[in-house]
Amino acid sequence: MKKLITIHRGYNSEKYGYESSQVSRSIIAKKLGFNFVYLLTVPQLRSNWKKRYYDFGFESGMVYSLPNFFVDCGNDEMSVEFCSLENELKDGEVFYDNGVISHVKTEDGVWYFSSAPYLFEKNNGVLEWYNRDGSLGLKAKFFDPNLEPTPLSMEVADYLYFKDDKWLTSEDLLIQFLDRVSTRDDIIIRDMHEIPMLKLWRYVEFAGLNYYEFIHHNVFMSSAPNLRYKTKYLVASENLTEELAGLGYNVRFVPPIFVDKSVTKLNRANHKKYCFVGNMQKIKRVDLVIEAFSKLKDKDITLDMYGKCDELLTFNLPDNIRLCGYVDRVPYEDYDGYISASFSELFGNSCVEALASGLTCLLSNVDFAHKYYYKFVNSGSVQLFDTCDDLVELIKTYETKDVDLNNQLLFVDKYSLENVSNHYLKL
Repeated sequence: MKKLITIHRGYNSEKYGYESSQVSRSIIAKKLGFNFVYLLTVPQLRSNWKKRYYDFGFESGMVYSLPNFFVDCGNDEMSVEFCSLENELKDGEVFYDNGVISHVKTEDGVWYFSSAPYLFEKNNGVLEWYNRDGSLGLKAKFFDPNLEPTPLSMEVADYLYFKDDKWLTSEDLLIQFLDRVSTRDDIIIRDMHEIPMLKLWRYVEFAGLNYYEFIHHNVFMSSAPNLRYKTKYLVASENLTEELAGLGYNVRFVPPIFVDKSVTKLNRANHKKYCFVGNMQKIKRVDLVIEAFSKLKDKDITLDMYGKCDELLTFNLPDNIRLCGYVDRVPYEDYDGYISASFSELFGNSCVEALASGLTCLLSNVDFAHKYYYKFVNSGSVQLFDTCDDLVELIKTYETKDVDLNNQLLFVDKYSLENVSNHYLKL
């Protein structure tokens, strides 16, 4: 059966960002009758690591760890009970999940379990992967070339692996994985296009694989976009796709997610409750949004912020802002409006989710997504702002403004499951 193989480092613990795109991709693959493989290239150093991905919405048999692939039980589900535990591990501190062993802490480190103890994280940072029969299959260590000598040439800090008496990079492991698993009929997508992989590029071109790299960010804002003319790119923006095509790159627009419309009314009035969704990095200009709601603290208008909010705990937040932290699903239906103050947005997953939920969207006046949505929704339910005072005035205006949602809901049809799936049929 044809496979859709998607490659990502897999270090995120929240669904916002790449994982929401991956869940959409897994549902599309299932609809099209493809097998879906979500390959995580970074070692998963947490017990029952698959559970977090199942909570995101992935199904069993979809999620794989790259280094775990090189031992015979690394990607199995957990199934070891205490009665079958080896005697030397019974003296350790045993941890359980749903009645089976997830990991064991010993004096020397931590053992992680699947259908057998397969990964040992030593106290000195060395990782060892074992087969079911106890034989060693792979070792790894994290190296920082700026701080220490390394057995292989490295530009950035990363894990290096020792297998079959050779040192290997994660890129080497990835090539070995694809050589064993992929065929020319498969669709292979790597999501971290910013990280150049020269050996991988040579391999997929030599093998004739149907390989793409996904552009999730505005490459024109990057000092090192790492684009090449021979690589095929999927781009999360209609406008950026046109610009890159004009420069000679092999690009195709593919929405990173699909959305289902969940709206029963076709107008909205009396905007009182707003939400902000995503990470709280500097590029999102969270400080501008907080300043705006500080100026509205005497009005009956509130903002709920969803995402990793740890860095906001030091802010002097007004009472009309609530930190909701991370949730598996944002309850857009509880809100009247959505706010984004980003310096740049290529697609804006949460913005499109808000549009599909019938929320009025107040967006920073930036390329690419915000200006695109403003232009094509064109009904008053999407508005742009430049400054904090502009945002404050918009919020005040919409406090009593009626908004027609018909154009907005017609617009988001282009991001339906059916329409986004058709993009993948053309790959």
